[in-house]
Amino acid sequence: MKFRNAQIHIPLAIVCAVLLTSALKPNLTMADKNNKVPENVPGPWYVDNELCTPCRVCLDEAPELLQYNADESKVYFYKQPEGDELAKAQSARDVCPQAAIAEDGE
Repeated sequence: MKFRNAQIHIPLAIVCAVLLTSALKPNLTMADKNNKVPENVPGPWYVDNELCTPCRVCLDEAPELLQYNADESKVYFYKQPEGDELAKAQSARDVCPQAAIAEDGE
């Protein structure tokens, strides 16, 4: 048997899955209520100080609830959601790529 010039064909779907899995590397940890960004207002909704990477995704979902801290290194809840704002907070939590937003605080 000669293997010179042999080609291995790997299905494109497998290649894409491997590349995406290694590139995205989702955060598998959850927000910790004992590690809130200091500026978070008291209440159940908070942003985890260690997990937050200010990517702005959550700010686009809930600008009426979230904002950057003074040096723009973290995002925090400056207002706890009420009524219809609850859906906005949930949306911000759901889109956070670092799982840094939670509602199990105080």
